Amino acid sequence: MNQAKLPCCYDEGMARSRARSSIVSRIIRIAVILAVVAVASYFGVDLRGEPSPDGVATATSRAQPRSTPTGSRTASSTADRAGSQQAVVELMQAKQSGEMVTLVATVVKVLADDNDGSRHQRLLLEIETRGAPFDSVLVAHNIDLAPRVPASEGDELTVRGQYEFNDRGGVLHWTHHDPKGWREGGWIELNGERYE
Repeated sequence: MNQAKLPCCYDEGMARSRARSSIVSRIIRIAVILAVVAVASYFGVDLRGEPSPDGVATATSRAQPRSTPTGSRTASSTADRAGSQQAVVELMQAKQSGEMVTLVATVVKVLADDNDGSRHQRLLLEIETRGAPFDSVLVAHNIDLAPRVPASEGDELTVRGQYEFNDRGGVLHWTHHDPKGWREGGWIELNGERYE
């Protein structure tokens, strides 16, 4: 009689084991999916195949400039200016791209907007650091995602953006919020107003 119950217990045990295995398998699949999404968001990849914020504009509303509280303003002292420029110069020298940097510099030229694809305001900033391989860096500020910065030649800007090396000194882009909230956004500050 005990032998007749054994297969039943055995089947229940196997069923429990399969259920546990199925749950573990689902947890592993979910963990893998979350890891892929995390890595994709870190690198700014949209897994749904939608255009990136610096590609075709998808934003329907414009952000407004905001004042930054005095305590949170980026100080533009001589040391901060030199340190921020040195960080960019090191990326230039290493021909390295993809780093988020903060740069304090003077506008030497306001260029025409780039209207090919999403619209970008273009500003040329002076690099004053000795030994710099280039004397300027271009800022490409997406004005489909962030408000235009009312900058003029001679204005000092503090720019937070992603540096991309090129043979002319490089470009700072991603100077705006991330509309999807997946990665760190950038901004431009002029006279205490932040444009992001």
